[in-house]
Amino acid sequence: MFAFLGIDSDHVTGVIVNGLAVLGGFLAGYLVFGIITWFVDKRLTGGNAPEGLKKVVKIVGGLIVALIVALILFNSGGTGTGGDKNGGGPTPQPGNGDQPGTGTNPPTPADKPTPIEDPAITKGANTNVENITVTVLTGADEAVSEKKYYRVELDGKTATYDLDGLFVELKKRHKPAENKVVRITPKYLANGGEDTIAAIQLINRGRLENIFVATSKDKK
Repeated sequence: MFAFLGIDSDHVTGVIVNGLAVLGGFLAGYLVFGIITWFVDKRLTGGNAPEGLKKVVKIVGGLIVALIVALILFNSGGTGTGGDKNGGGPTPQPGNGDQPGTGTNPPTPADKPTPIEDPAITKGANTNVENITVTVLTGADEAVSEKKYYRVELDGKTATYDLDGLFVELKKRHKPAENKVVRITPKYLANGGEDTIAAIQLINRGRLENIFVATSKDKK
């Protein structure tokens, strides 16, 4: 009912219930102290005590009971749901299913791609190993547009590709089942190298696609 105003309806309900309980405590105290006042008045003064004094005693009695009820309710967290007995917020619970836990264990790192063996060394004579030179651009030596960081010559035609487009073309030629294997040899310009983002992406993508990309650690 109060959600469209950004108000917690459970909290509002709890406040209303607690307020009614305090009001009920006042009425109960008023009646109880009224009975006690009447009894004492009859015993001690024969019913001659001033009406104003008896009314003040009943009001004070009602306030005392209301105050006690308020202290009990609001110090114990009220009637709201999800709080603990000290009036605090929800108690943290350990993770279960899709609920987040409260543990401090670090996340499991993603598996790194397994390095691929150089087909120029490991493949037999029956396997056709096609060595393709890919020039890795960085934008420092020449302009790069649309993330096309890879220039390669295929079938006598030179073109520049982005990472996805490059591997689309390479996978057309990389067919291990037919004993046709592609081997990539990166070529770096003056401002390039294996530590550039484009080179790292090329090496990692080659591992994922099971296409060998030579590095400075590999021997031809």
